[in-house]
Amino acid sequence: MKIQYILLVLCITILNQAYGQQASAYFPQAPGFLWYSKTTALDSMNNRVDSLSFFTIDSFAVTDTFKTKNSHFIFTKSGAMPLILEQPYLDTLYVSLESTNGSSYFDASLITSLTGAIDTTTIDTLFGGFNPFDLIASLEGWYPLYRFAQNLNSEYLLIRKDTTINYNGSNIATRIEIKGKRVADEQLETVYGSLSTKKFVRSIILSATILPPFYLPLYRLDDTVWIAQDYWIVKQFLPSTVFDIQLGGLISVGPYNIPGRVWEVISPLVSVRDEESLNPGAFALDQNFPNPFNPATTLRFTVNEPGFVSLKVYDVLGREVADLVHQAMQQGVHQVVFNGENLASGIYYYRITLNGNDAVKQMLLLK
Repeated sequence: MKIQYILLVLCITILNQAYGQQASAYFPQAPGFLWYSKTTALDSMNNRVDSLSFFTIDSFAVTDTFKTKNSHFIFTKSGAMPLILEQPYLDTLYVSLESTNGSSYFDASLITSLTGAIDTTTIDTLFGGFNPFDLIASLEGWYPLYRFAQNLNSEYLLIRKDTTINYNGSNIATRIEIKGKRVADEQLETVYGSLSTKKFVRSIILSATILPPFYLPLYRLDDTVWIAQDYWIVKQFLPSTVFDIQLGGLISVGPYNIPGRVWEVISPLVSVRDEESLNPGAFALDQNFPNPFNPATTLRFTVNEPGFVSLKVYDVLGREVADLVHQAMQQGVHQVVFNGENLASGIYYYRITLNGNDAVKQMLLLK
């Protein structure tokens, strides 16, 4: 009996470890999850420059097919407080989870986030019209950036592109690589609490040679990412670097300072308008949460004086689809859940009226 118990415990442990390596275990389990984050620029000494901070809201909207892969669509928007809460989602990120790999769709926006600010015009001129960052941005496609079962500190190649540039009349063989590496797990303090995270380093490496196949690394950019179970990415850190390329007297470019940045999840954003709505002295209708949603979302509103409240939902043609509140209510902050299970995906409007005052907001149902 004791042997059977030991074998049972061993099997459970193995299964738990195997599940823990599955990429799907690290992503939120259902659409509607929101990431609120703050990105802060770093100076040349990697000190935070709070005056250059901006905020981002990412919304796990829906799961669908994108570029042949079953993908999680993440709507994203960035800006300053408090305007970001009112602005629409303008971009979409794509994540595909297959077995023990987490893949992202690689496009020019990734390059923008990794390279920061750099005067590429100077590089174009020096290299006869060749820009290495344009080359990287052209490598669009799916890449398994996060390999959860990868051996620790074992670097894996994601992209390799060999080309030739002309510098001062000399043709120089150039190689650009993007690599990934899983490093030791780390306990990280986050707004979700203390979390055990998987830690990855993504690297862009620029090399050149005058004697193939021996390539000399000229520039490396390392971006560290922390991923927590059920929450996906909770922190990213890109240190400040200096773009300074010197190759045996044949190439001399730079130095150019490339500022770093740190991205971290934060508590849900609250705008000045939201703070006012918490005061019973103000009549207000808040943005629904989550948005986009599937199939349910919460509508919150503030009643500034006792009266008869009407809260209804309409489709884009102005047809009433739900009568959520139709009663006398007391002063205070109230909320109601709207379920769109029987409705089609699309934009809907919700309108509240109270003692001659009204307010309207829109929301997005995605199935």
